Amino acid sequence: MTGERWGAWTGGLTSGGLAGDLRRLMDTVFQWFAQSGHAAVVTAVLSVVALAVAIWSWRKSHRVQKRLLEIEQARETERLMHSRAARLTAKLIKEWTSDYPRYSLEIRNHGPAEAKEICVSLDGGPIVDHAELGPESSVRHLLTVTKDETGKTHKLQVTWSDDSGQPGIFRTTFAI
Repeated sequence: MTGERWGAWTGGLTSGGLAGDLRRLMDTVFQWFAQSGHAAVVTAVLSVVALAVAIWSWRKSHRVQKRLLEIEQARETERLMHSRAARLTAKLIKEWTSDYPRYSLEIRNHGPAEAKEICVSLDGGPIVDHAELGPESSVRHLLTVTKDETGKTHKLQVTWSDDSGQPGIFRTTFAI
């Protein structure tokens, strides 16, 4: 762009003051670019800068994608572990017969996997061993309760194994 064209482009601003300084600066820039090789150098520098920005962006994006993959893999591992885990609970059930109450202990598997090697202990002593309990199922064991045990608080613990590889444990207290 020559000086005449620059003057037309600026809308015919006066050649003095700020407009004149701006016009002289632009003329110098245009003359510098007009010399052979300068435009090629600027183009090469801009290309290198663009390449550096692209590499930086790719690396940052790669790190983010790698982290997202790790999070998804952890979620999948946790989901698989939960799908292989049994979740047992136990509760005391009191039913009245004609004159006296009858107590039973219900063990229920709320989990999606089978519970194995089930051991139930009351106040630290084993009371029931049960081989297996399928998913979403329950079993009841009749308990014999003496008058000495009524009104006392008891500690119940249920332990088991399952396909998750983590030992299961359920603890509760109850009064008869």
